[in-house]
Amino acid sequence: MVKTYLTNAISPNMLPIPCILHVEYVTNEIAKKVLSNGFINAIGHAGTASLISKLLQMNIQPNRINIKVDYEDQILVFALQKRIEEGKVLSEDEIKEIGYNWCLITVKHSYDK
Repeated sequence: MVKTYLTNAISPNMLPIPCILHVEYVTNEIAKKVLSNGFINAIGHAGTASLISKLLQMNIQPNRINIKVDYEDQILVFALQKRIEEGKVLSEDEIKEIGYNWCLITVKHSYDK
């Protein structure tokens, strides 16, 4: 069964290897639509969860979990537009000031398979 994950980062550790990633930027409206059929929340910070809740008009609570995606799964990433200093926890206002993008990632099988 194909799953959708909501995250604020992506790591090779969460991916099946080998794989190919299809990445596209999407709007708030498309992000909300992607999540409308259910998702696994992996947003780990309260400020990020609060802002996403407002942007998408959904109740997103912090849920700091490890995930492991499979082929054909989708990852909706709330990505900040710049890297922040180590250990810094951002407020909702600081996140707005930095700016963000939504990246919709679909995990595909490698061409080598």
